[in-house]
Amino acid sequence: MLKLTSLRDKGVALLSRAYKTLYKGWRGQRAPDNYKTLDRSSENELRAALFKHYYGFASEEDFQNDRVRLTQAEKEFILNTDLPAQLFSRIKTTRERIIPWLDDQVSLSGKKILEIGAGTGCAAVALAEKCDWVTAVDIEAKGLQLAEIRANLYGVKNIDFMNTNATEVFDAIEPKKYKIVIFYACLEHMTMDERIVALSKAWKYLEADDYLIIIESPNRLFWYDSHTAFMPFFHTLPYELALKYVKHSPRPALAKSLEGLSQEDAFVRLSRWGMGFGYQEIEVALETTVSRLRFMEDLVSFELRTRHFALEEDALNRKTFKRFFEIRNIEMPPIGFFNLNVDIILQKTL
Repeated sequence: MLKLTSLRDKGVALLSRAYKTLYKGWRGQRAPDNYKTLDRSSENELRAALFKHYYGFASEEDFQNDRVRLTQAEKEFILNTDLPAQLFSRIKTTRERIIPWLDDQVSLSGKKILEIGAGTGCAAVALAEKCDWVTAVDIEAKGLQLAEIRANLYGVKNIDFMNTNATEVFDAIEPKKYKIVIFYACLEHMTMDERIVALSKAWKYLEADDYLIIIESPNRLFWYDSHTAFMPFFHTLPYELALKYVKHSPRPALAKSLEGLSQEDAFVRLSRWGMGFGYQEIEVALETTVSRLRFMEDLVSFELRTRHFALEEDALNRKTFKRFFEIRNIEMPPIGFFNLNVDIILQKTL
Protein backbone atom coordinates (compact mmCIF):
# COMPACT_ATOMS: atom_id res chain seq x y z
CA MET A 1 0.00 0.00 0.00
CA LEU A 2 1.39 3.38 -1.01
CA LYS A 3 2.00 5.66 1.97
CA LEU A 4 0.52 9.11 1.48
CA THR A 5 3.10 11.61 2.66
CA SER A 6 1.43 14.90 1.83
CA LEU A 7 -1.85 16.57 0.92
CA ARG A 8 -0.56 16.64 -2.65
CA ASP A 9 -0.25 12.85 -2.57
CA LYS A 10 -3.75 12.52 -1.13
CA GLY A 11 -5.08 14.57 -4.02
CA VAL A 12 -3.36 12.27 -6.49
CA ALA A 13 -4.82 9.24 -4.74
CA LEU A 14 -8.32 10.72 -5.04
CA LEU A 15 -7.77 11.35 -8.73
CA SER A 16 -6.65 7.75 -9.19
CA ARG A 17 -9.72 6.48 -7.34
CA ALA A 18 -11.96 8.68 -9.50
CA TYR A 19 -10.47 7.14 -12.64
CA LYS A 20 -11.00 3.62 -11.34
CA THR A 21 -14.56 4.11 -10.09
CA LEU A 22 -15.95 6.24 -12.94
CA TYR A 23 -17.20 3.21 -14.84
CA LYS A 24 -17.25 0.71 -11.99
CA GLY A 25 -19.43 -2.20 -13.00
CA TRP A 26 -19.83 -0.98 -16.57
CA ARG A 27 -19.51 -3.56 -19.31
CA GLY A 28 -19.14 -2.34 -22.84
CA GLN A 29 -19.99 -4.04 -26.07
CA ARG A 30 -17.05 -6.21 -27.07
CA ALA A 31 -15.06 -4.63 -29.89
CA PRO A 32 -15.00 -6.58 -33.16
CA ASP A 33 -12.06 -8.94 -33.60
CA ASN A 34 -10.85 -7.00 -36.66
CA TYR A 35 -9.85 -4.01 -34.52
CA LYS A 36 -6.09 -3.81 -34.50
CA THR A 37 -4.18 -4.30 -31.27
CA LEU A 38 -0.57 -3.26 -30.87
CA ASP A 39 2.16 -5.86 -30.78
CA ARG A 40 4.78 -5.64 -28.06
CA SER A 41 7.20 -3.64 -30.20
CA SER A 42 4.57 -1.03 -31.15
CA GLU A 43 3.31 -0.86 -27.58
CA ASN A 44 6.83 -0.16 -26.35
CA GLU A 45 7.25 2.53 -29.01
CA LEU A 46 4.04 4.24 -27.91
CA ARG A 47 5.04 3.91 -24.26
CA ALA A 48 8.42 5.54 -24.93
CA ALA A 49 6.75 8.34 -26.89
CA LEU A 50 4.36 9.02 -24.01
CA PHE A 51 7.20 9.44 -21.54
CA LYS A 52 9.14 11.69 -23.90
CA HIS A 53 6.46 13.87 -25.47
CA TYR A 54 3.55 13.73 -23.02
CA TYR A 55 5.07 13.35 -19.56
CA GLY A 56 8.15 15.37 -20.49
CA PHE A 57 11.00 13.01 -19.63
CA ALA A 58 13.81 11.91 -21.90
CA SER A 59 13.04 8.27 -21.11
CA GLU A 60 11.13 6.05 -18.71
CA GLU A 61 14.37 5.57 -16.79
CA ASP A 62 14.66 9.33 -16.26
CA PHE A 63 11.06 9.34 -15.07
CA GLN A 64 11.79 6.56 -12.55
CA ASN A 65 14.91 8.32 -11.28
CA ASP A 66 13.24 11.72 -10.87
CA ARG A 67 13.17 12.98 -7.29
CA VAL A 68 12.26 16.61 -7.90
CA ARG A 69 9.41 17.16 -10.35
CA LEU A 70 6.96 14.52 -9.11
CA THR A 71 6.02 13.02 -5.79
CA GLN A 72 5.98 9.26 -5.41
CA ALA A 73 2.18 9.30 -5.44
CA GLU A 74 2.13 11.24 -8.71
CA LYS A 75 4.53 8.74 -10.27
CA GLU A 76 2.37 5.86 -9.03
CA PHE A 77 -0.69 7.53 -10.54
CA ILE A 78 1.01 7.83 -13.94
CA LEU A 79 2.30 4.25 -13.91
CA ASN A 80 -0.80 2.58 -12.52
CA THR A 81 -3.63 4.72 -13.87
CA ASP A 82 -2.85 7.29 -16.55
CA LEU A 83 -0.29 5.31 -18.55
CA PRO A 84 -2.53 2.22 -18.85
CA ALA A 85 -5.37 4.54 -19.89
CA GLN A 86 -3.20 6.12 -22.58
CA LEU A 87 -1.97 2.74 -23.79
CA PHE A 88 -5.13 0.65 -23.59
CA SER A 89 -8.32 1.65 -21.78
CA ARG A 90 -9.21 4.95 -23.49
CA ILE A 91 -9.19 3.51 -26.99
CA LYS A 92 -10.94 0.40 -25.67
CA THR A 93 -13.67 2.49 -24.03
CA THR A 94 -14.18 4.51 -27.21
CA ARG A 95 -14.40 1.35 -29.32
CA GLU A 96 -16.70 -0.53 -26.97
CA ARG A 97 -18.85 2.23 -25.49
CA ILE A 98 -18.82 5.39 -27.61
CA ILE A 99 -18.58 3.96 -31.14
CA PRO A 100 -21.59 1.58 -30.80
CA TRP A 101 -23.72 4.48 -29.53
CA LEU A 102 -22.63 6.87 -32.31
CA ASP A 103 -22.97 4.25 -35.02
CA ASP A 104 -26.45 3.33 -33.83
CA GLN A 105 -27.60 6.95 -33.87
CA VAL A 106 -25.85 8.53 -36.86
CA SER A 107 -24.18 5.71 -38.86
CA LEU A 108 -20.48 6.58 -39.05
CA SER A 109 -19.75 4.80 -42.33
CA GLY A 110 -18.79 7.22 -45.08
CA LYS A 111 -18.89 10.24 -42.77
CA LYS A 112 -16.18 12.89 -42.40
CA ILE A 113 -15.73 13.92 -38.77
CA LEU A 114 -14.15 16.97 -37.18
CA GLU A 115 -13.08 16.02 -33.66
CA ILE A 116 -12.27 18.93 -31.35
CA GLY A 117 -10.33 17.98 -28.23
CA ALA A 118 -8.38 15.12 -29.79
CA GLY A 119 -5.73 14.98 -27.05
CA THR A 120 -3.38 12.07 -27.70
CA GLY A 121 -5.63 10.54 -30.35
CA CYS A 122 -7.33 7.64 -28.56
CA ALA A 123 -10.81 8.58 -29.78
CA ALA A 124 -9.59 9.89 -33.14
CA VAL A 125 -8.04 6.53 -34.03
CA ALA A 126 -11.17 4.64 -32.93
CA LEU A 127 -13.39 6.99 -34.95
CA ALA A 128 -11.19 6.69 -38.04
CA GLU A 129 -11.58 2.92 -37.91
CA LYS A 130 -15.30 3.38 -38.55
CA CYS A 131 -15.70 6.48 -40.71
CA ASP A 132 -14.38 7.92 -43.96
CA TRP A 133 -12.13 10.63 -42.52
CA VAL A 134 -11.23 12.28 -39.20
CA THR A 135 -9.62 15.65 -38.69
CA ALA A 136 -8.28 15.68 -35.13
CA VAL A 137 -8.04 19.15 -33.58
CA ASP A 138 -6.32 20.12 -30.36
CA ILE A 139 -4.73 23.23 -28.90
CA GLU A 140 -1.88 21.18 -27.35
CA ALA A 141 0.83 20.36 -29.87
CA LYS A 142 2.36 17.66 -27.66
CA GLY A 143 -0.94 15.79 -27.60
CA LEU A 144 -1.26 15.87 -31.37
CA GLN A 145 2.32 14.65 -31.70
CA LEU A 146 1.28 11.58 -29.70
CA ALA A 147 -1.93 11.29 -31.73
CA GLU A 148 0.04 11.11 -34.97
CA ILE A 149 2.38 8.47 -33.53
CA ARG A 150 -0.63 6.50 -32.30
CA ALA A 151 -2.36 6.65 -35.69
CA ASN A 152 0.78 5.42 -37.45
CA LEU A 153 1.21 2.53 -35.03
CA TYR A 154 -2.42 1.48 -35.52
CA GLY A 155 -2.06 1.79 -39.30
CA VAL A 156 -4.78 4.45 -39.55
CA LYS A 157 -4.33 6.55 -42.70
CA ASN A 158 -7.67 8.36 -43.01
CA ILE A 159 -6.80 11.03 -40.46
CA ASP A 160 -5.10 14.42 -40.29
CA PHE A 161 -4.27 16.80 -37.47
CA MET A 162 -4.75 20.50 -36.76
CA ASN A 163 -3.06 22.40 -33.94
CA THR A 164 -5.56 25.19 -33.26
CA ASN A 165 -8.31 26.06 -30.82
CA ALA A 166 -12.04 25.48 -30.98
CA THR A 167 -12.92 29.12 -31.57
CA GLU A 168 -10.69 29.45 -34.65
CA VAL A 169 -10.88 26.07 -36.37
CA PHE A 170 -14.08 26.83 -38.28
CA ASP A 171 -12.39 29.78 -39.98
CA ALA A 172 -9.69 27.46 -41.32
CA ILE A 173 -11.54 24.39 -42.62
CA GLU A 174 -13.20 23.66 -45.92
CA PRO A 175 -16.94 24.50 -45.99
CA LYS A 176 -19.40 21.60 -46.13
CA LYS A 177 -16.66 18.98 -45.70
CA TYR A 178 -17.66 17.55 -42.33
CA LYS A 179 -21.05 16.04 -41.57
CA ILE A 180 -20.21 15.52 -37.89
CA VAL A 181 -18.54 17.87 -35.42
CA ILE A 182 -17.57 16.31 -32.08
CA PHE A 183 -16.50 18.20 -28.98
CA TYR A 184 -14.74 15.39 -27.14
CA ALA A 185 -14.03 16.03 -23.43
CA CYS A 186 -13.03 19.62 -24.12
CA LEU A 187 -15.89 22.08 -23.55
CA GLU A 188 -15.33 21.85 -19.79
CA HIS A 189 -11.81 23.22 -20.28
CA MET A 190 -12.96 26.35 -22.10
CA THR A 191 -14.02 29.67 -20.61
CA MET A 192 -17.71 30.44 -20.90
CA ASP A 193 -17.09 32.85 -23.78
CA GLU A 194 -14.99 30.25 -25.61
CA ARG A 195 -17.74 27.66 -25.24
CA ILE A 196 -20.38 29.98 -26.65
CA VAL A 197 -18.23 31.06 -29.60
CA ALA A 198 -17.10 27.51 -30.44
CA LEU A 199 -20.61 26.02 -30.27
CA SER A 200 -22.08 28.90 -32.26
CA LYS A 201 -19.48 28.58 -35.02
CA ALA A 202 -19.89 24.81 -35.13
CA TRP A 203 -23.66 25.09 -35.50
CA LYS A 204 -23.37 27.70 -38.24
CA TYR A 205 -20.83 25.52 -40.06
CA LEU A 206 -23.11 22.48 -40.14
CA GLU A 207 -25.89 22.07 -42.68
CA ALA A 208 -29.31 20.46 -42.37
CA ASP A 209 -29.16 16.80 -41.24
CA ASP A 210 -25.57 17.19 -39.97
CA TYR A 211 -24.67 16.38 -36.37
CA LEU A 212 -23.20 18.26 -33.43
CA ILE A 213 -21.99 15.83 -30.76
CA ILE A 214 -20.73 16.46 -27.24
CA ILE A 215 -18.93 13.64 -25.43
CA GLU A 216 -17.62 13.30 -21.87
CA SER A 217 -18.17 16.84 -20.67
CA PRO A 218 -18.74 16.82 -16.90
CA ASN A 219 -22.29 17.85 -16.13
CA ARG A 220 -22.85 21.04 -14.14
CA LEU A 221 -26.23 19.61 -13.05
CA PHE A 222 -24.71 16.54 -11.44
CA TRP A 223 -24.35 16.55 -7.67
CA TYR A 224 -20.66 15.65 -7.48
CA ASP A 225 -17.61 17.03 -9.28
CA SER A 226 -15.47 13.96 -9.98
CA HIS A 227 -13.46 15.81 -12.63
CA THR A 228 -11.75 18.79 -11.00
CA ALA A 229 -12.34 19.53 -7.31
CA PHE A 230 -13.69 16.19 -6.06
CA MET A 231 -16.37 17.90 -4.00
CA PRO A 232 -20.17 17.92 -4.03
CA PHE A 233 -21.79 20.71 -6.05
CA PHE A 234 -18.50 22.44 -6.95
CA HIS A 235 -19.53 22.70 -10.62
CA THR A 236 -22.65 24.65 -9.62
CA LEU A 237 -20.81 27.43 -7.79
CA PRO A 238 -20.42 30.90 -9.29
CA TYR A 239 -16.80 31.37 -10.34
CA GLU A 240 -16.20 34.03 -7.66
CA LEU A 241 -17.30 31.64 -4.94
CA ALA A 242 -15.51 28.68 -6.51
CA LEU A 243 -12.20 30.57 -6.32
CA LYS A 244 -12.69 31.11 -2.58
CA TYR A 245 -14.05 27.64 -1.87
CA VAL A 246 -11.43 25.70 -3.82
CA LYS A 247 -9.14 25.68 -0.78
CA HIS A 248 -11.40 22.95 0.64
CA SER A 249 -10.69 20.63 -2.29
CA PRO A 250 -8.77 17.44 -1.45
CA ARG A 251 -6.64 18.27 -4.50
CA PRO A 252 -4.22 20.86 -3.07
CA ALA A 253 -2.54 21.33 -6.46
CA LEU A 254 -5.78 22.87 -7.72
CA ALA A 255 -5.83 25.69 -5.15
CA LYS A 256 -2.07 26.15 -5.38
CA SER A 257 -2.27 26.72 -9.13
CA LEU A 258 -4.56 29.71 -8.54
CA GLU A 259 -2.38 31.45 -5.95
CA GLY A 260 -1.14 34.92 -6.82
CA LEU A 261 -3.33 35.30 -9.90
CA SER A 262 -5.68 38.15 -10.62
CA GLN A 263 -9.34 37.22 -10.48
CA GLU A 264 -9.57 37.25 -14.27
CA ASP A 265 -6.52 35.02 -14.70
CA ALA A 266 -7.76 32.72 -11.93
CA PHE A 267 -11.08 32.34 -13.77
CA VAL A 268 -9.20 31.21 -16.87
CA ARG A 269 -6.92 28.85 -14.94
CA LEU A 270 -9.88 27.24 -13.17
CA SER A 271 -11.57 26.83 -16.56
CA ARG A 272 -8.49 25.03 -17.87
CA TRP A 273 -8.74 22.58 -15.01
CA GLY A 274 -12.35 22.00 -16.02
CA MET A 275 -15.77 23.28 -14.97
CA GLY A 276 -19.14 21.66 -15.59
CA PHE A 277 -21.16 22.08 -18.78
CA GLY A 278 -24.92 22.36 -19.17
CA TYR A 279 -27.75 22.89 -21.62
CA GLN A 280 -27.76 26.63 -20.95
CA GLU A 281 -24.60 27.12 -23.03
CA ILE A 282 -26.31 25.43 -25.96
CA GLU A 283 -29.36 27.67 -25.70
CA VAL A 284 -27.19 30.78 -25.63
CA ALA A 285 -24.85 29.67 -28.43
CA LEU A 286 -27.58 28.39 -30.74
CA GLU A 287 -29.99 31.22 -29.85
CA THR A 288 -32.91 28.91 -29.18
CA THR A 289 -34.27 26.62 -26.49
CA VAL A 290 -33.36 22.95 -26.30
CA SER A 291 -37.05 22.10 -26.66
CA ARG A 292 -36.84 23.32 -30.26
CA LEU A 293 -33.79 21.25 -31.13
CA ARG A 294 -33.66 17.67 -32.32
CA PHE A 295 -31.77 15.45 -29.89
CA MET A 296 -30.92 11.87 -30.68
CA GLU A 297 -30.71 9.26 -27.92
CA ASP A 298 -28.08 10.12 -25.32
CA LEU A 299 -25.38 7.62 -24.32
CA VAL A 300 -26.90 6.52 -21.01
CA SER A 301 -30.36 6.07 -22.53
CA PHE A 302 -28.79 4.01 -25.33
CA GLU A 303 -27.06 1.78 -22.79
CA LEU A 304 -30.24 1.38 -20.78
CA ARG A 305 -32.11 0.34 -23.93
CA THR A 306 -29.48 -1.99 -25.40
CA ARG A 307 -27.59 -3.29 -22.37
CA HIS A 308 -30.01 -2.63 -19.51
CA PHE A 309 -27.28 -0.94 -17.54
CA ALA A 310 -26.58 2.49 -16.08
CA LEU A 311 -24.31 3.73 -13.34
CA GLU A 312 -26.21 3.90 -10.07
CA GLU A 313 -25.36 7.60 -9.77
CA ASP A 314 -26.67 8.30 -13.29
CA ALA A 315 -29.90 6.44 -12.58
CA LEU A 316 -30.43 8.33 -9.31
CA ASN A 317 -29.73 11.76 -10.82
CA ARG A 318 -32.07 11.13 -13.77
CA LYS A 319 -34.85 9.88 -11.52
CA THR A 320 -34.50 12.80 -9.11
CA PHE A 321 -34.63 15.46 -11.81
CA LYS A 322 -37.53 13.78 -13.60
CA ARG A 323 -39.52 13.87 -10.38
CA PHE A 324 -38.56 17.51 -9.73
CA PHE A 325 -39.82 18.66 -13.12
CA GLU A 326 -43.01 16.63 -12.67
CA ILE A 327 -43.69 18.24 -9.30
CA ARG A 328 -43.01 21.73 -10.62
CA ASN A 329 -44.96 21.02 -13.83
CA ILE A 330 -42.09 22.40 -15.92
CA GLU A 331 -40.98 21.04 -19.27
CA MET A 332 -37.82 19.03 -18.70
CA PRO A 333 -34.77 19.50 -20.95
CA PRO A 334 -33.54 16.32 -22.67
CA ILE A 335 -32.57 13.64 -20.17
CA GLY A 336 -29.02 13.53 -21.55
CA PHE A 337 -28.30 16.72 -19.60
CA PHE A 338 -28.81 14.96 -16.27
CA ASN A 339 -26.14 12.26 -16.33
CA LEU A 340 -22.66 12.30 -14.79
CA ASN A 341 -21.30 13.45 -18.16
CA VAL A 342 -23.03 15.24 -21.00
CA ASP A 343 -22.98 12.76 -23.92
CA ILE A 344 -25.47 14.06 -26.47
CA ILE A 345 -26.15 14.23 -30.19
CA LEU A 346 -27.97 17.10 -31.91
CA GLN A 347 -29.12 16.84 -35.49
CA LYS A 348 -29.49 20.12 -37.29
CA THR A 349 -32.82 20.63 -39.02
CA LEU A 350 -34.03 23.28 -41.45
